[in-house]
Amino acid sequence: MDRAVDRPHLRTLTNGLAIDWSAVHAAFALPYHNGRTECGNTRTKTIMRQMHGCAGFELFCHRILLP
Repeated sequence: MDRAVDRPHLRTLTNGLAIDWSAVHAAFALPYHNGRTECGNTRTKTIMRQMHGCAGFELFCHRILLP
């Protein structure tokens, strides 16, 4: 029996890694990352979800700028 048939999710993962191998290699080889940027994006989205329909843009700006 073919092993790829037994575990299609694992096969999909390995195919995806093979397609973008340069990004996988860079993730482990390079000393920098975009963690701070992603943190800021996640924080902004969380605040937007919490304030949805409750207040205007001015209050949103204050919540973004003040930690």
